[in-house]
Amino acid sequence: MVELGCAPGGVVLALLQRGIPVIGVDPAKMAAVLEKWTIPQRQDGQVGKSWFFHSRKPAALTSKRDLGQGVTWFMSDMNQSPDVVITECARFCKMAPTIRGVLMTLKLTDMLQVGEKEKWFAALKEIGFTTIRLQLLSVHHKELALLGMKP
Repeated sequence: MVELGCAPGGVVLALLQRGIPVIGVDPAKMAAVLEKWTIPQRQDGQVGKSWFFHSRKPAALTSKRDLGQGVTWFMSDMNQSPDVVITECARFCKMAPTIRGVLMTLKLTDMLQVGEKEKWFAALKEIGFTTIRLQLLSVHHKELALLGMKP
């Protein structure tokens, strides 16, 4: 699992407590509660164990080397436009072709942006996602959850 915009780490903690290893991408500081799972290098992550690797880079500077092997899910809660989030999703899916599912929070500055949903769906279809869902979140009614799944 890779999560962009992971700080301070609430989602990361929930995933780790469920046994899911997480690569977090965010230049901001993470909560101290994550320290017991934190590994210094991505390659130190062991199969079958919970661990957290914090890549302190902006998403745009993250490389395939930062991801390593075996990433199957992409999540994003970045404070960026929907276009930036979906562009990064496509880039990460190219770097890690093992990604089978994506879940992104799209933060809207104007509800008229919802009119761009067909463009967002087309971008996910181009990556290979066949099941696509969009849901309004209750947070200020200006956030959407966009889910994509590959067969």
